[in-house]
Amino acid sequence: MYDSIDWKRIDEEVRRANQELQRAYDSIDWEQFERDMDKWGAEMEKWGRKMEKWGKRMEEKYGKNHDYHDKCPDSKNEEANKSESKGKRPEKKNLLLDAYWNGFETGLNMLINTPANDNPISGTPGLEIRPLRCWYFGFNIADVGIAFDKKHIAGLFTGIGIGWHNFSWNQHQPYTVEYDPENVVYTTVPIVSDLPVKNTKYGALYAQVPLMFEIRPTRRMYIDLGVTGGLRFAQWNRVKFADGSQYKYYNTASLNMFKLDASFRIGGRTLGFFANYALLPLFTMPDVKVHPLSFGLSIDF
Repeated sequence: MYDSIDWKRIDEEVRRANQELQRAYDSIDWEQFERDMDKWGAEMEKWGRKMEKWGKRMEEKYGKNHDYHDKCPDSKNEEANKSESKGKRPEKKNLLLDAYWNGFETGLNMLINTPANDNPISGTPGLEIRPLRCWYFGFNIADVGIAFDKKHIAGLFTGIGIGWHNFSWNQHQPYTVEYDPENVVYTTVPIVSDLPVKNTKYGALYAQVPLMFEIRPTRRMYIDLGVTGGLRFAQWNRVKFADGSQYKYYNTASLNMFKLDASFRIGGRTLGFFANYALLPLFTMPDVKVHPLSFGLSIDF
């Protein structure tokens, strides 16, 4: 069954879809989009001020305990309710889920299924990375979600964040990857100095949006399962020389513009563990099926 699938046709369709998405991305008027976002931000700020005034009026009218039916509940009944609910998970006032997404995360990058052998055509080495020099940094900015129950034991959320991947190559050779129909060819980045190369890195910056289920077995523990989509808006090769000088080579031809990761997160109130495995290959070439794997620690705000 595996051999009966026309993988070349599937790869061609994927490449054609990537080209169409690239054209759609280039057709967007990003300056107008930025102006619209500024206008939307101003409207949201006005709305926030109105809600603040409304809250003050409610507090002046009903007092700080306006969530209760009585302004001054009986202290004895209140103590009895506290003793009855001791050890139980309290119910929330609404179904808006405050997910464990906002925060900072850092860890290591790995490449799965890398072509590590020497290229027979160009004679250059394969994509071997230095595992302890390949870092991932993420900053998760905001989230919004909905709970499936009043006790917020489980729910669904999405949000927005920024992810920064960098890969340090094992060989001190500054090269990028370009596609050849017959073989994978490693093209050397132009060098502007005769000095020996100290190290070379490959970096990419993504805007990320998750779609995850969150489960809370206890009050202090969470488990997230789902996917994280990403849009690449920056890519570079950085070459550092022995005298400390460096050179950056910008190229957006070899990396996929979009990514889709299978994501897993687990942790407590502030500290957690995350792992992301790329379902889409890192490069656009159909002959290079390289899938990044990122894992590390997260700090929730």
